[in-house]
Amino acid sequence: MYLAAISPELIMLAQLSLAALQPAAAPDPFAPSAPADLPLQACTTACDSRRRPVTPEVLEAGVEVDATGEGGFTYGRTALRLAAENGHLPIVKLLHGRGADVNASNGMGITPLINAAAFGHLNTVKYLVEKAGADKDAESGGKTAAELAMLQNHPMVFAF
Repeated sequence: MYLAAISPELIMLAQLSLAALQPAAAPDPFAPSAPADLPLQACTTACDSRRRPVTPEVLEAGVEVDATGEGGFTYGRTALRLAAENGHLPIVKLLHGRGADVNASNGMGITPLINAAAFGHLNTVKYLVEKAGADKDAESGGKTAAELAMLQNHPMVFAF
């Protein structure tokens, strides 16, 4: 009954006032800051359904396939390592086909194979070892990919 007496102008004013009280959206920490971040950003976004996937077109944009992030979630990680960590086998294959270094490691010795094994992604582990030639003996913290898989309760990966 009272709503019928309210003019459209007052309703619009109330809506604008409420909108002004809403906090501003936080900046996206994963937004690429430079073209060098694009492959890493693309892989990060492919691992997060809210974002754009890795495509050949992204990789043909003149960016370095083995670029690493400089801050936040992607710090020191290559696109291949992020894809392996998240079990995105099609992206792993695409990046490997584009020449990504399957044995690239950060300062702690973490490689794409170690990430895939530690997170239990058996098919990704198989591909990295059988097709991409990843080093099964690489260690991070004194542990191989197989040992880390067992520690993380992934016996199928350990058995492989």
